[in-house]
Amino acid sequence: MEKKQCCTAAALHVIRISCGRPNHSHIKGVSKAKDAWDILYETYNNNAPASAPASPPELTEVEELEMSNMLKAIAENNWLAAKAFIDRYPQVLDVDFAKSMGETPLHVAAKFGHLGIVEELVRLAPEEYLEIRDAYWGNTPLAMAASHSELIPVAACLISKNKKPLEIPTDNNAWEIPANSAFYSGRKKMGRYLYSVTPWEVFRPDNGSTVGPLFLQICLKLGELGSITTFR
Repeated sequence: MEKKQCCTAAALHVIRISCGRPNHSHIKGVSKAKDAWDILYETYNNNAPASAPASPPELTEVEELEMSNMLKAIAENNWLAAKAFIDRYPQVLDVDFAKSMGETPLHVAAKFGHLGIVEELVRLAPEEYLEIRDAYWGNTPLAMAASHSELIPVAACLISKNKKPLEIPTDNNAWEIPANSAFYSGRKKMGRYLYSVTPWEVFRPDNGSTVGPLFLQICLKLGELGSITTFR
C-alpha cells in the first residue's frame, strides 16, 4: 500500500509539471493522479481537443522511486538522500522549472520544519526561488513555515535570504501575508516574530490594502493586541 501511494504521488507530481502552472487551478486540491488526469482531459477535450495530450505522462519504475524517495527523505529530515536526488535532477532548483511544480523541495522542508534542510536549500537556491508559490494554496515557503509550525529559526533562515516573501500573500486571500497567516493558524509566537520583521507600510490602512485591518481583527480575536504593540 505504501509503495502504491508513493507511486501515485510521484505520478501526480509529474502531471503537475507537464500541465504547466497556468493549468494548476484545474487540479488544485486533487490528491489522486487519475482524478487529476480526468479533470485535465475533460477540460481540454471540451475546450481545445487539439491541445490535449494523447495519454497521461508515464514514469519509469526508477523515476517513480526517485521522486517518492525524495519526498520521503525531506519528510524524514534525511538531507543526504534528498541531496542525492537534487544532484541527479538539478532542475528542481531552477526557478523557471520549479514554478511548474506542485511545490518545491523548499516548500516541503519548510512545511515539516526541518531547519537543516531549509538551510541547505537556501544556500543552493537563488533568491527568487523563495518567492515561488505552490500550486495548491499559493503559499511561498515562508508562508508554509508561518502556518505549519512555531519554528522561528526556519522562518528567520528564509528571511535572511529574501525578505520579499514577508509581503507576498497567498493566491486565495490578498490579506493573507505570512504574519497574518501565522496568527490565523494559531501560531502566536511565529505571528509576533513575523510582524516584528514585516515592513510597517504593509499594515498601513491608507495603502488601500486589507492586510492591516484583517491583522488587527485576528489579533483582537486572539487577545494579541497588547503583545504586538511591544514590537513597534
